[in-house]
Amino acid sequence: MFRNSGLRTGDKTFGFLGHDGELIVKVPRIELGSMSTGNAEQVTMGKRTMREWVVFAA
Repeated sequence: MFRNSGLRTGDKTFGFLGHDGELIVKVPRIELGSMSTGNAEQVTMGKRTMREWVVFAA
């Protein structure tokens, strides 16, 4: 997930393209509720749901 080149500020990654071309970005937890009703979904890796990462389908 984080091995792909992506959007960075300093040494922190805040966005990148996933394997299928979807956009994955880190957002504040407070924003997740409003985004989940639209095109964004929380990122799940295996059985773990990533708390501040959302994916926008390509």
